Amino acid sequence: MFKERFAVKSGNAGGFVYPSGVRKIAVTGTGECVGATFIASGLCLFFARKGVRTSYTEVGRPAEMRRLMYDSLALDRRLGKENVTSVYSAVKDSKPLKEGENPVDGVFWRVITEEDAACGVELDPGETARLISTARGTIQVFDVQADEGLDRHLLDMDLIIAVADPMPSKLLRQKDRIKALKKTGAAGNRILWVVNRMNDGVSKRQVQGFLREEQILFAGDVPAEKIYTAEFRCGLAHSDREVMSEYDSIFTKISQSLGI
Repeated sequence: MFKERFAVKSGNAGGFVYPSGVRKIAVTGTGECVGATFIASGLCLFFARKGVRTSYTEVGRPAEMRRLMYDSLALDRRLGKENVTSVYSAVKDSKPLKEGENPVDGVFWRVITEEDAACGVELDPGETARLISTARGTIQVFDVQADEGLDRHLLDMDLIIAVADPMPSKLLRQKDRIKALKKTGAAGNRILWVVNRMNDGVSKRQVQGFLREEQILFAGDVPAEKIYTAEFRCGLAHSDREVMSEYDSIFTKISQSLGI
C-alpha cells in the first residue's frame, strides 16, 4: 500500500550560500518518542530553505529504530532505491563516502535504510565517530538516539538541542537522562532545551520548575493529520505552512544562537 504513494521529484541540493564556518548541531531527546526527529528534520528544512548547505545524519542503532526517516521521506520512491546511499553500510565496510548523499528538498539525508535496520547494522564508537566526521555542509544536524552509549558523541558538537515532551509521566520516567544532559551542559557544552507538543493542558511553570532551566523554547503541538498527510505524500509535515509557522520562531532562535 505505502509503496503506491505517488512519487515526487527530488529537491535540488545545489546553489547554496555559505555562511562562514561549519556548525555541528546534535538533536537528542530526553527519551523515546518525544519529537527529537521532528525538530531535527524541521531544522534541516529551515536552513535549506534559507539557502544554507545542510545535511541530516541519523545517529542510532538501526535494529532498535521504531520509525525510519528513510520511510518518512520515501527515499526509495523519490530517488530510486538503487540511488539511495547507505552511509551506515559504507562506514561499516570502510568504503569511501562521497559528499552529497541522498539530496532531497535541499538537504543531504544520511539516514538508516531499511536494509540497515533489517540486517541490524551496528556501528562501534569509532565507526560512529567516522559517520559524524564525514558529514558535509555548512549546517550539519545529527539526530542522536536517546542512548547513553551514544552520548559521548554529543561532546564535540557546537550545540546540543535537548527535546522533551511536557507530559508529566514522561518527564518523571526520563529524569535520569534529563539529569545526564544537564550535567553535560554544566560541563561547558552548549545546550538549548526545546519542549514541544505544548497545549492548553500543559503548565509551563511546572515544566520550567521540573527542568530548572531559565531559557526553554516552547513549541505547540502539530495536528496528527498534518503528519499523516505529509507521509502519504512522500514528505515531511514541515512542508505545510501552518506547521512551519509554528516552529519558525524556534528555528530562528536556534539559528541566532549559532550566529547565523
